[in-house]
Amino acid sequence: MANNFNYSETFGSYIRKLRIKNDIGQRELAKKIHEVYDMSKEERVERGLAGREWVTSKESGMTSKNMAKNIIKYVEETFINFVPRKNFTFEQIEEIKPKTLRHKLIY
Repeated sequence: MANNFNYSETFGSYIRKLRIKNDIGQRELAKKIHEVYDMSKEERVERGLAGREWVTSKESGMTSKNMAKNIIKYVEETFINFVPRKNFTFEQIEEIKPKTLRHKLIY
């Protein structure tokens, strides 16, 4: 799964977006989190090592060499597809009326 995390959004809103995208309800997610919580430490370590083994494999493409190749590929693609912006833009500016009190101030 690609990392589409927008750093200006909260972690909770990111998780919510993923839940909705994958059609997972809050209760179902809570049950899965609880399953991990109830696992023995040995099983969590075993699964973590299996995940790490996959992430560092050629299949995942997440090795430092593959990531560097992807960065080069997509930076080059960005330069090829780059369309410069106009040097200026016109903005409509409206006069803002000052806020005034409708009565006299009494001290």
